[in-house]
Parts: sequence; structure tokens; C-alpha cells
Amino acid sequence: MATSGLRLLGSDLSKAIVQSAGNVLAASPFAFKPGWASIISGVEEGLFGWVTVNFLLGTLRNATSAKQALSGPSTSGIIDLGGGSVQLAYAVPPEFAPSELFSGNVSFAGQVHRLHVRSHLHFGLDEARARVGQNLARGVDGGTPVVHPCLPLGHKAAFGSGLQSEFVGSGDHESCVNLHANLFRETGCEEPPCLQHGASQAPPMPASILGFSYIYDRTRGVGLLDGDCQLFGNQTASVAQLREAAARLCMLSPIEAQRRAAGCGDSEKWSNFCGDAVYITVLLEHGFGIDPSRPLTVANKVAGVELVWTLGAIIANADALTQRGERDEL
Repeated sequence: MATSGLRLLGSDLSKAIVQSAGNVLAASPFAFKPGWASIISGVEEGLFGWVTVNFLLGTLRNATSAKQALSGPSTSGIIDLGGGSVQLAYAVPPEFAPSELFSGNVSFAGQVHRLHVRSHLHFGLDEARARVGQNLARGVDGGTPVVHPCLPLGHKAAFGSGLQSEFVGSGDHESCVNLHANLFRETGCEEPPCLQHGASQAPPMPASILGFSYIYDRTRGVGLLDGDCQLFGNQTASVAQLREAAARLCMLSPIEAQRRAAGCGDSEKWSNFCGDAVYITVLLEHGFGIDPSRPLTVANKVAGVELVWTLGAIIANADALTQRGERDEL
């Protein structure tokens, strides 16, 4: 299953890559059928991520009766921030009626979970960073330095196809916030939430929301709150706390920022940490309309297992394969 990385390449090239992968798998000793190599939708990716998190939390196994029809809000919502896209998924409360906002049902342990899933291409971390850079460099003559508020003060970074120009950092947190907020205004939205289509009609989010992938990597993973970077773990903080920590990070000099990143994952990308942390806070507040005071858990492991959407895909598809489609499929 390929995700946003291939969705961004365009139809012809992505199909050729998938076909090539399928040919290799078909020639291998693994069980494989034509069509199993595919590009999944962003909604499927979000749904599988939700299954992964709630399976490991044990919230998919809390049905009191095999006949129980609908789940309550006891499951956790998830935000999976990748490089090319971002997914939001959570269970819809039983009393919420508008079916057009539902994205699919998950049946597990006799319990049906109705899900609201959103996926947004071009709003992954790498894509957002590239778009901010492109907006800054638009219309600039080659060789002219461009001030970049999301880079540490005085830090220089080449940009352009021939790397003929350079960004010069100013470490300006507020300007960096505005740059990233403009990504959402480009969609025609002036007030948050900007990615939540029909926001006033959207189901209410659950009490628990867990962010993983880049959301962990650029918060707990780089010691955003306390300088203590952890390769694996979890942490709970409000969006406001993350925003304040991002502002402190953006104030560091290049030497201080590089020293702080030493020993962290992706330490060679230390100059991006300010802008990446800012984007996460803007995404949560402006993109998904999460109240700044609301606590959010970030993690990359639950019950000792790394959080990846692929586990949810295995869980969902293993049942479909063994039951030969007799049970409800995702």
C-alpha cells in the first residue's frame, strides 16, 4: 500500500511504480495477487491509523455485548502527520446523525465504530515546509538573499532548482506563524478550522486525541517542551504550551539550535525545527480548530508497539482475507 508520497507524483509515474512493485512481489515466495499492490486513499490511511491506535489502547475491545450496535466516544481520535499529507480520524457519537459526514464503519469484537475521517494532501510537514519556501521565494531574482523567519537568526540555506539563491534566517516566531497560517488562507478560509469541511456540521471531537508520526517527532522527539528529546515515548501538552515552546525554540541562535538538536532524531535537520514546530501548532489550531488550552497526547509507541498505520491495515485486511469477505469490510 502506497500513500501520499506516490499520490503526489501524478497518475502515470505512480502507476508505473506500483506495477513494478507488484511484479517483484508476484515473483517472490510471498502470497500475492494482482491488485494487492495499490495506492490507498488518504481516508483509508487515516482509518488504518485510527485502528492501530485504538487496537493498542484496547478501546476496540470494550464492547459489553456482541449485539452492541454503536461505539460511544471512549475511543481516541488520531492525527497522523506525514510528509505529504495529514489525517484526522475519530469515532462519531451515536446521537450524531448526518451520514454524509461519515467516512466508514469499523467492526471489531462485536462493536461497530462509525468514523469521521479527513485527509488533506499537501498539508504534510515536508509539503508545508516546501510551500512556505516557495511562497517566500516567489518573484525573487536569482542570487538575491531572502529573509526566512522560520530559520535561526543569520542561518543561510540555499534554495532554487540550481541552488543559486539563499534564505537568511531571522528567527521571527510571529512572522513564521503568519507564513504558515497563510497556507490555510489559500484555501479560502479566514477563521479556523480551515481544513474541516463543513466545520459547523462536523461531529464533536472525542475527549482524547493522540498525535503521532511527525507530530511526535517534532515535539517530544526534539525535546520541544523541555529540551529532553526522546526517540520513543509520549507526552501530553496543550497547543498553547507547544506554541510557547516553539517561540522559545525560534529565538535560539544557529549554534544554540544545533547544540540543542544534538542527539535527537533528524538532528541534521536542526535548522527546520523552529518552522516545523510552528507548523504543527498552526495546523492544530487553524487547521483543525483545536482549542489552544485543550490537552493533546503525542506518542510514537503504545503498549511498546510503534504507531504506524500499516498495523491497522494488517488488522483490517487479515480479517477480510480469512473470512473471504463474509464480514463487513472497511
